[in-house]
Amino acid sequence: MEKNQHDEVIIDYSNDDFNIQGTGSLDKADLSRALEVSNVLQSTLNIENLFHLFVSETQKTVHVCGLTYVNTDLNLHILIGKKGDHLCTYRLLIEDENLGELMVFSMKQIAASETIRLENLLSSLLYPLRNAIVHSHALETTFKDPLTGVNNQAALKAVLKREIALALRHKSKFTVLVAGTNQLQAVKSKHGNLYADYVLKEIAVRILQSIRGSDIVFRHGKDKFLILLSNTNKNGALLSAQRIQSCISREFELGEKGDFALNLSMGATTLLENDDRTSLIGRADDAMEQAKKSDKNSVIFDG
Repeated sequence: MEKNQHDEVIIDYSNDDFNIQGTGSLDKADLSRALEVSNVLQSTLNIENLFHLFVSETQKTVHVCGLTYVNTDLNLHILIGKKGDHLCTYRLLIEDENLGELMVFSMKQIAASETIRLENLLSSLLYPLRNAIVHSHALETTFKDPLTGVNNQAALKAVLKREIALALRHKSKFTVLVAGTNQLQAVKSKHGNLYADYVLKEIAVRILQSIRGSDIVFRHGKDKFLILLSNTNKNGALLSAQRIQSCISREFELGEKGDFALNLSMGATTLLENDDRTSLIGRADDAMEQAKKSDKNSVIFDG
């Protein structure tokens, strides 16, 4: 069925005056309702939870069935509820600060009075959304390694705690890979810290290029990376390790310093029933150290 899409409407707060470009006049009762909704939305700093609350509150007075929120800066694409046969598209702004795009779905054409009510409710979303975006940026800084851009040790601690609990509860499998090399020290000694940092960043890029979207990469020590492979058994982990090593084996271009070939040793282990974070990582670390002592580009599986 062909969807009926309204022209884009801009929801904007500028100089503390609410301004909807493309709507009619606002009812005082609707403004009061927007204030109530704003108080509800301020109860969370999680962006997805925020939109769950917004849909729930909006459905009390407007016939909407779902929404999609897109924020390219945060790489977010959130769908709440379900898509309908009609939609309205909104660009959310606060003083020229782009907060993303919102598509609101309904099963039938929304009446003009409901459209005004919906757009009034959107006014209550803007500041809670900006607060949640600021919080998201802060968390990203907290949990990202500044050199490589992958997750850091703080993120590893939090994610592994959650993933171990989920895997044990649902009796599912996941595997941890630890990848490391002894050759970065040689690059540092011969060419300096900048070139060693470049190689480390390039290793991270190549690992990310080699894994699935559901897998998670962490920096793990000075020259090591840990890869969490969800719903993956031994055979799947070995295939993942081989893909990573194949990508790493391409020469690193160091400009006037010439090209540089790197070997990546990898250790792997799957989650056991009595594991905690320390025991799981410990086995993968030990396996990686064994791999370093054996053939180049080898993978040792423990468990």
